[in-house]
Amino acid sequence: MSRSDNNVTLTLLCGEDKQPVAATRALINCSNTLKTCLDDTPEGMSEDITLPLSAFASEDILRVIEWCEHHQHDPPQAEEPFEQYQQPDPTINDGWDREWVRSLDKYALYALMEAANFLEITPLLETCAKAIANMMSNKTYLQLREEFQVETDYTPEEEEHLKNTLKWAQDLN
Repeated sequence: MSRSDNNVTLTLLCGEDKQPVAATRALINCSNTLKTCLDDTPEGMSEDITLPLSAFASEDILRVIEWCEHHQHDPPQAEEPFEQYQQPDPTINDGWDREWVRSLDKYALYALMEAANFLEITPLLETCAKAIANMMSNKTYLQLREEFQVETDYTPEEEEHLKNTLKWAQDLN
């Protein structure tokens, strides 16, 4: 039996202030990173393990836990072989997920995506990526620049030259 199946208490220290957050069984089961961390811990060690996650604020980890609690009984996601990879469908099919991501601002969504990536929670990462893709769809490059606060490196003359040189690209908008 692996340690991730035992009654080990895992505490995550979040943010720069090291705010403690208790990792739930649902979070541990969803996260490949936490499962590996617990499985790699020697058997003789304490049943209370503390793991620093200073890159993530406690409210972001609490949102991840909320998502994991909701999805704890979902069947495991099958890995698709690379040869069969298709263009991902940007539709978020689960109604709860759709409403949950709508309740988040873009900064919270980015933070969740980073946490899901670090914790290796692929379904949450995909849900966040779909939500961000949907935010970007049907926007022009100027709207995306404004949305993501991207400043141009080009002078107005260089930008005009590029627009004339790459006229075909503007027709794609």
